[in-house]
Amino acid sequence: MGAEVLSDSLDTKCKCHGVSGSCSVKTCWKGLPNLDEIASDLKSKYLAAIKVTHRLVGSRKQLIPKEMDVRPVKETDLVYLINSPDYCTPNLHLGSLGTQDRLVRSAGLDEAPRDQEPEQGGRHQTMDPEGINPALGPKG
Repeated sequence: MGAEVLSDSLDTKCKCHGVSGSCSVKTCWKGLPNLDEIASDLKSKYLAAIKVTHRLVGSRKQLIPKEMDVRPVKETDLVYLINSPDYCTPNLHLGSLGTQDRLVRSAGLDEAPRDQEPEQGGRHQTMDPEGINPALGPKG
């Protein structure tokens, strides 16, 4: 999906060369928009993703929306068959310990790393400068 979004977002850019602004030679190339535009397009597709199911049509499987009030699936839509697991809560069946009580670190370009709470809950924990959380041990 990402490669398709990149390919679809390519723009042709041209520059003229010549004496006194004449366009005796024209150079053109394909260029990408800035990363924010690409990321926004991908996020829009992700947020509009359609849950689908298989339906046999003759000998072929066809993807149809699971919900009846959703428009038919187009070739450019992002679709999924099953919901993604919730990695925020522990799930031993999936081998996920979850993110609750896990330290999340974030650093801006002009600031020292600081501790932040995970977006999906969990508690704020502080670390000493060595990166040791007294409750969890080194790099805990």
